[in-house]
Order: sequence, then C-alpha cells, then structure tokens
Amino acid sequence: MKQIMILVGMLSILVACSQPSTTPTVVPTQVPTTIAIPTESAATPMVTNSAPIENITWQLTQLNGKPITQSPAPTILFANMMSISGEAFCNSYSGNYEGSATSIIIGNIAATQKACADSTLMDLESEYFATLVKSLHITATTDTLTIFGANETPLAIFTKK
Repeated sequence: MKQIMILVGMLSILVACSQPSTTPTVVPTQVPTTIAIPTESAATPMVTNSAPIENITWQLTQLNGKPITQSPAPTILFANMMSISGEAFCNSYSGNYEGSATSIIIGNIAATQKACADSTLMDLESEYFATLVKSLHITATTDTLTIFGANETPLAIFTKK
C-alpha cells in the first residue's frame, strides 16, 4: 500500500510539472501582400521549354555553330529516369542529367570504344561529348531542341528524328 501511495504521489508531481504554468501566447505574423518577382534582362533571356524533350530521339543538325553534314548524325534520347543515350559519329553512348528540362547539367558520359575510320569524325565526336557536358539550358519546340551553354550561347541544335 505504501508503494502505491508513493507511485500516486510521483504521478501527481509528473502531471503537475508537465502542465504549463501560463497559457502560451500566439503572435500572428504578417503575410506580405505583394511578392517581388525578379525579371530577366534583355542580356540574359529567360529560357523556356514549350514542348517535352523526354522519350524522343533527337538528331544533331548543328554543333558549336557549324552545320552537321556527316551521316548518320549523332542522336540523343532523354529518358524519364534522368538518363541520356544515343549514337555519336562512331560510338554508342549513355550518361545522366540533372535538373529540369530548361535548366540541365549532363554528366558521366560513357561511350563504346570503337575507333572511327576517319580521324576527323573522331575529333568531331570528342567535340560533341565535350559540348554535351557544357550544357546549362535547353529549349524545345515540337521539332527542335537547342542546348545552351554559358551566356545563352547555343551549343548544339537537334531536330526530331
């Protein structure tokens, strides 16, 4: 009986200690009535994406300002699992990308190791891979995909295959 009385006494103390001695005060915060939205200047145009890019095979038509006349031209496929794959001038490749469709970073490109019969194609393939990893932004229409680098410079232009 003595133990029960001690236990009841301890529980009473715990309950009393757990209750706040004063009622807490809720201080309302002010919600701003206007929100400032930054605007883009004419020097750095906003990049938008008006068409989907994933699960479409895109074929390279221009690389660093030069038209692609070699056939078959490289392709790229953006998969919805944040991966890319395609055929370059001589080798198949795959990699990954991060970000959204408009703000993108392509990295970790792995390619097969076939040598091109033409050394010019091998150099062009190396330039293609180096260009992909410089990507920062993408725009897409229903027929064209453009990859941009720093200062919104178009690096690669693709058409839907």
